[in-house]
Amino acid sequence: MTLFLKHRATDLEEQMDDPDCHPDKLRRTYRQFSILNRAITRWRSIFDSSIVPMARRDQPLRILDIGCGGGDLIRTLAKWCRREGIDAELMGIDPEPRAIAYAQSRPIPDTARFRQAWAQELISDEPPFDLVFSNHLLHHLTPQELLNLCQTSSRLAKQLVLFNDIRRSDIGMAAFALTAPLLFHRSFIARDGITSIRRSYTPDELARIVPEGWRVENRIPFRLLLIHEP
Repeated sequence: MTLFLKHRATDLEEQMDDPDCHPDKLRRTYRQFSILNRAITRWRSIFDSSIVPMARRDQPLRILDIGCGGGDLIRTLAKWCRREGIDAELMGIDPEPRAIAYAQSRPIPDTARFRQAWAQELISDEPPFDLVFSNHLLHHLTPQELLNLCQTSSRLAKQLVLFNDIRRSDIGMAAFALTAPLLFHRSFIARDGITSIRRSYTPDELARIVPEGWRVENRIPFRLLLIHEP
């Protein structure tokens, strides 16, 4: 429900996107993203229901994370694939050099790699991926940028595209505003999280923008999932 947050606050910018933001706070933000993602993004459920069934014995499962940030989800998926006996090749890309520098500074699984790049660069540079996904990327985008991402992702993915993001909600913002300052210290997460919620889409807004063949699912808590099967 969005009684107060009726419209996307597209004029707001996140502090961590400032090229001159405090570097120590930025590194702590990337590190704390792993806690935030485990708490609210429900990727384990998505992994079990959508990614495990895609695995094959004859060739590795190729997975691409667009806008990977500090790379925590690539590391998590690599760990889950290993535990499930899934042969996988994982790649995280981000155009932000600070994000890739942080991702590459942490231990990298043998099955994963990181690259500073825009998604469209991979169309000519990489073989197709079985799964293309993003996490907390959509709310950064204008409608036209979202359309471009959909078109690019549908060219990169052979089987499935999954975009997991925030669903704009008054209750969700109130819950985050109360809890985040208690959990995330000396980073940008508490303040930028409010900005992200205010910039995020509702399911109806998203459904009106995306091309035919894409579908939007409501997820708990205060999540949405944009799905396409090329």
